[in-house]
Amino acid sequence: MKFNFSNYPIGGQGYSKRPMAFLDIVPGKLLGGIVELALIETGNRVARERWQRAQLRNLLAHAAQRSAFWRNRLGPKPADSKLGALPILTRVELRRQVEKEGSLLRPSDGLEISMHGTSGSSGTPVEFHISQMNGRYNDVRYLAQEFMDGKDLSVNRTRFKTARADVVEKLAKIPAGFIVEKQPTWLGDIGSIFSSGSLKHISAINPNPRDLIRELRKDAVGQLVGAPGILGALIDHSGARLLRELHVSEYVPFGESLDPALHQTIVDEGIPVRGTYSCEEVGPIGFECEATPGHYHVATSNVIVEVEGSYEVDGKKMGRVLLTHLHSYATPFIRYDLGDLALLSQRCACGYNGPAIHSLLGRVTNALRHRDGSFSRFYIRGDELLEIVRLEEFRIRQVGFDSITIEIGGRETLTAEEVANITAHLKDRARDEFRIEVIPRSTIDWGSSMKRQSFRCEF
Repeated sequence: MKFNFSNYPIGGQGYSKRPMAFLDIVPGKLLGGIVELALIETGNRVARERWQRAQLRNLLAHAAQRSAFWRNRLGPKPADSKLGALPILTRVELRRQVEKEGSLLRPSDGLEISMHGTSGSSGTPVEFHISQMNGRYNDVRYLAQEFMDGKDLSVNRTRFKTARADVVEKLAKIPAGFIVEKQPTWLGDIGSIFSSGSLKHISAINPNPRDLIRELRKDAVGQLVGAPGILGALIDHSGARLLRELHVSEYVPFGESLDPALHQTIVDEGIPVRGTYSCEEVGPIGFECEATPGHYHVATSNVIVEVEGSYEVDGKKMGRVLLTHLHSYATPFIRYDLGDLALLSQRCACGYNGPAIHSLLGRVTNALRHRDGSFSRFYIRGDELLEIVRLEEFRIRQVGFDSITIEIGGRETLTAEEVANITAHLKDRARDEFRIEVIPRSTIDWGSSMKRQSFRCEF
């Protein structure tokens, strides 16, 4: 392995001014962590799997020692347990453990503990405990990927995110529908060692496309991270060529599934799309392979991934994704059923000698469910519906084996012709077996979820 940082732009402010020292403590520790994780992720597979087994034994012993819930599940000799023989952890069971036992880390362990939660996009929101180490790992792991991929650090980074609940009221008074925060670097604490592009955070709720595009033109966008829904709205407003005009170097979809048609539109403009697979419960799960799109190299320094069961999706057999989070000492996630469907290979087609997730469907709740137990992919784009009916937003829900409800936001009423056209369009995409209910809404009640999913199966 050749270590050479000569091609990276050096800022130099993080070099130590103390005698017999190299780097300042904070950036030095962060850079050291990046090297450690890169070694695990890209090093010898036998050594990596030996390390994983040791971490798994540590986690099982901790869970059994401090939790009656886990002692009952793991048996008398948890350190000797075979992972695949342990019971699957559901969201309901997770909630029960958290509510009854709280955090399994104590103040005497010396780690700051906090509550965290999911958005509820699966239909079952959960709250759980995380440690200071979990947040630190996530920061280091995402940065490690940039170095492992040899990314150009000088490129700016722009991130869209759905505004937090505590700023939604503030945004309602801003005509543009978004607020902007800028930072001089996206490298965090190692920004004092390496020079990088700037970071721009855009928090939005129904942003005005014209105002948002005006903001994006102020700086080169660079790597664009964010929800496909916002990006799709910008392309609908100004065309796909806008991406090149804004100097988008790469798109990283985040927070919701990327419509295949939108994916192709972006790629047709010469802009690579590189996804990450993650969840609120455990952080990073996999990073999309540059050479084999749609395949995600598992973040083996964070999770063990299993795919279990057999579910038919558009004629292909898939399994449910089970996660064991190796650092989940506050609230253990051991064989946790995330609710996603995918396939798992023990090697990636690119040559990477490690597990790779592919054919990722995402949440079962993002697919149409049929009476025979099979599932089918279901994508409806906003621009499709706009050709049929005037609307501001929409939401589609499968509420039964043969029932689909679609809410049309921004409309008090709909004409009989509009209802008929919407019904025909959805039947054409979902098969004729479904009854379609079309409901006009002045505004759609999205509840407390930060994710505004255009479709969800609710039973």
